[in-house]
Amino acid sequence: MEEIVQNLWKLEITLRAVFSCQIPPKGKAHHFILHKADILLERVSNIQLRALSLLSAETKRSKERLFQRLAEISHELSCLRGRRTQTKCFLIFKHFETYNVAQKLCEARGGHLAMPADDTELTVLRRYLYDAFQPYNWPSWVGIHDRRSEGLWLFENGQRVSVFDWYRDHLVTQPNGGTRENCVSLSSDDGKWWDNDCERRMYYICEYRL
Repeated sequence: MEEIVQNLWKLEITLRAVFSCQIPPKGKAHHFILHKADILLERVSNIQLRALSLLSAETKRSKERLFQRLAEISHELSCLRGRRTQTKCFLIFKHFETYNVAQKLCEARGGHLAMPADDTELTVLRRYLYDAFQPYNWPSWVGIHDRRSEGLWLFENGQRVSVFDWYRDHLVTQPNGGTRENCVSLSSDDGKWWDNDCERRMYYICEYRL
């Protein structure tokens, strides 16, 4: 147990050192940091495996504290590949999934579909999507829907959405799908919102608390 705690402490020191490097998300330096992140993630997995074999005699409470911190470190490392705000990070997954499957996959990783709650978070997501997919346009699921009641847009946690960024021009005004399209995706070229059929398969964005 003591050895595991020491390894966890060393891992946290290394993690803080990595995050202290203010490297733009491009170039050799960024790829070097991502390589370090992969190494750290492997160490987290190894610590988890060792904890399972060595902590069988420890109390349930001790195990829960340890694995909670390991989960937090895993989320922080994942954020090296995504974008951070003050309280959360966003991470794009380039796998085609329906809305429900995407939400379950985010939950399995300790988060949920992204829920941009204000203009600052919308700006972060907009820039992140553009940088990830330019010059192409790949829509991606976020955690917003009106499946409970048509026109009542809710986040996955049940809270009402208060800041919107629907796509609108002289030809198209979103949302326009009625009861057929109840889940929201963001366009990667401009970050605007579109309502879509929840069974459509597309990329998705997970959100993790920091």
